[in-house]
Amino acid sequence: MLIRLRYGSAEVWGVDIQEQAIDQFTQSLEASDIDGIHPLLMDIKTIGGPLPMGRCDLVTCNPPYKAAGAGIVSDAPAEVIARHETACGIDDICRAGAKLLKYGGRLCLCNRPERLADVICAMRAADVEPKRLRFVSKDENTPPWLFLIEGRRGGKSFMNVERPLYMSSGGVSEELAMIYGMEPSE
Repeated sequence: MLIRLRYGSAEVWGVDIQEQAIDQFTQSLEASDIDGIHPLLMDIKTIGGPLPMGRCDLVTCNPPYKAAGAGIVSDAPAEVIARHETACGIDDICRAGAKLLKYGGRLCLCNRPERLADVICAMRAADVEPKRLRFVSKDENTPPWLFLIEGRRGGKSFMNVERPLYMSSGGVSEELAMIYGMEPSE
């Protein structure tokens, strides 16, 4: 969807440490008939190889939300890796993102509000300066359950905190529908 709506013919790499995730990603690409996206089975702690190191405009990641040992741990190993920082942590993700980004390139992450300080510290330690922050809530009456953050490699200190993104108030919010290119259902 990101390719279709925003970047057209951009070349994209999708990296995951889990073979099952790469298989699902590959099947999804085939079903969607999208070209120019390369799924790679790789540990981001040793990132390199065919990736365009230091040349990316944008790196996005939906990292594990829970620190190792925090929260309820699933019995399924794949879920543990996806949800908890067991195979990689936020520091690893920010370092890998910085290695991939060209100067001024953007690193975009999402995470839970309780991890905001960890994410900002990890971005800064990797020379990625947080520039935009947006909290996500179900509606204006509920606390945020997620945040979206964008940092720039080599950026100067200044962060814009944007108004919250509301997912719904009985359906799909008008803004969310616009983002996804669909009709609102409120």
